[in-house]
Amino acid sequence: MGGRCFLVSKNPDGSFSKTIGPECTDNFQIVENGFEFNGSRWHSVEQAFQALKFPNESIARGEIFATGPKEHESDEDYGLRVWQLGQYREDSTMRQDWQENKVKVMLLLNIAKYASDKDFQNQLLQTKGQGIEALPSTSNWTYWNSKIQLSIRELLIEGKDLAVVLEELSICSSREISEFLEN
Repeated sequence: MGGRCFLVSKNPDGSFSKTIGPECTDNFQIVENGFEFNGSRWHSVEQAFQALKFPNESIARGEIFATGPKEHESDEDYGLRVWQLGQYREDSTMRQDWQENKVKVMLLLNIAKYASDKDFQNQLLQTKGQGIEALPSTSNWTYWNSKIQLSIRELLIEGKDLAVVLEELSICSSREISEFLEN
């Protein structure tokens, strides 16, 4: 699921405060000119994630891929619409390897999005020194979405070229991706 992540800061009195993070931390964010992943151009991370649950050439994948944002549609409304399209469908079954690979796919999609726009990278870099906490979501996605944003920010702080990182991580196993995110 989507929504901007929270930025978490420690106050002088030892308490913590949360503020809404930049738009780039939202998987529902509509990317104005789209971003490329595996040879296809996507409108949002959520659209790509929901479509990629399904096998190549499936009706479900094609339908989600073809679903663009409506004129004046908000990021949230579009994200929820494509999320709904990706839920259980009688006309299609998810990829057999989906459960094993979904965290890897989400990481790679986010890297591809950030690689597509220096402004997104700069917005994320401006959060340096603050925690990043994803909104409550289904399953364990609050944890993984937080880890993904933090890991990408660290790559940017280190001056890594995200296009190169995307290539390198795409050949890693799902287990290696989980280890990368947890370190």
